[in-house]
Amino acid sequence: MNNLRHYLAAILAFSIWGTFSLVLKPLHSYASSDILFYRVFSCALIMSLVSILFKREKLKQNLNYFKSISKNEKRKTIIVNIGSSILLTGNWFSFIYVMNHVSVRATSVAYLVCPIITTILAYFILKDKLSKLQWLSVFLSLIGCILLSYTNILDMFYSSLLVLPTLHIWFAKVKINNSISF
Repeated sequence: MNNLRHYLAAILAFSIWGTFSLVLKPLHSYASSDILFYRVFSCALIMSLVSILFKREKLKQNLNYFKSISKNEKRKTIIVNIGSSILLTGNWFSFIYVMNHVSVRATSVAYLVCPIITTILAYFILKDKLSKLQWLSVFLSLIGCILLSYTNILDMFYSSLLVLPTLHIWFAKVKINNSISF
């Protein structure tokens, strides 16, 4: 019964993600920067409310941890978090831009490629270990992305150039900054 809650959360997350383009495409006439501003503003507001209302204990733990670390570590943590915020904002902007000016398919495929490249980069750069089954999953996912982008390979290439770099650097920064949990 405990797993049911997790399965429902996963299904809900994929359902929301799968219908996200339905919301963005009608916003085509608005500038990507305007859409980004509202997304950043609403996310900051929602996350602040969630942190204050539901994660108050974790917020206190993080504040106490931050107070306890050295000045040099505080500086490093702030720089990593600001850098991560800039990268994530850049990723959101590129996602919105590709969605509105290239195609929904190119955006979707670019985001399907992200976990594949992240996994491969994590293996080589961060020395994460992968089992044979995980490598098979990476291979099958890559084949699926190639099949989906076969007719629009140029759109896929351009959208990947916009979307992927910011997301991968952000993932690496999150992995580096694992001392503060969210």
